Amino acid sequence: MLRAAVSGQRFRQATAGALYGLLMAGWMYGFLVNNPSVRAEGIAQILVGLLQVAAGFVIGRWWAAAALPAMTVALALAAPIGMTGDTGISFWFGILISSPGIAGLVALGVYLRHIVRIGR
Repeated sequence: MLRAAVSGQRFRQATAGALYGLLMAGWMYGFLVNNPSVRAEGIAQILVGLLQVAAGFVIGRWWAAAALPAMTVALALAAPIGMTGDTGISFWFGILISSPGIAGLVALGVYLRHIVRIGR
């Protein structure tokens, strides 16, 4: 019984990590590359922020606060050379400098998971 619970937990974490990677890649290469309007980008930023918190909550481990931002930067490194955003900085560098915020939101999700677990 315990073995099934542990493998189920690892499966949930692996699935959440893979889904997170797919959603972040879709956000970066399907949305940001197309130069969205300011309003659409603002709504997307809120949704992506909620995705960070949800990923941390579902994974529920502190290592996620370091691993998920690193995966996001690795995904951004696949961008074509010379691809820049509105600010003129490289696409991957923009993601890199936002990774502390990503890590903080993921850590918030992990913290909320621990609060819910303690409250039971």
